[in-house]
Amino acid sequence: MNVAELIEAYNRLASIRNVPPLTEWKDSRVKLFELVSLLRTVRPGAAPAPAEESKAPLQRRPRGTPIRSAIVEALMVITHYVERDTGKVVSLREAASLKRDRKTLLSVGLPYNECLERVREKYPGCKTTLGALRVAALRARDGLDGYQVYQLPQKRPHRKGRKPNAPIEKD
Repeated sequence: MNVAELIEAYNRLASIRNVPPLTEWKDSRVKLFELVSLLRTVRPGAAPAPAEESKAPLQRRPRGTPIRSAIVEALMVITHYVERDTGKVVSLREAASLKRDRKTLLSVGLPYNECLERVREKYPGCKTTLGALRVAALRARDGLDGYQVYQLPQKRPHRKGRKPNAPIEKD
């Protein structure tokens, strides 16, 4: 339908519904079509709801955005470097002053437990878990799910606990 046909349909329905008729329309055809549709649903004699008061659908804000930035900030911390060949620990200052190729060094970040403590310190009561941190690290490396691609540390210290090959002690 063109605008003239929509105005004709609106005025026909407006006369039945006791609404003032339109003489001209300068806005979009879609809005006029919505008004005609609205008049079709109104009972005769009842006033239709004004078009200006119709609210746009609520925009949902991205969930977890501030916590996401705190997670990435904690995951990006580099504590020291380790030489690939010898396993020797190299401090941040030494690594910055060395003139050799960075490919011989592995960056070491905070353990996930400490990352989680930092996030919970910044946002008390958050429901972030260790598994969520691991998933966030994976997604931040690959740039998935709205994450930017970040250069995260290449390895993290393992948590202290039972060795993988040690037998489980029974009481």
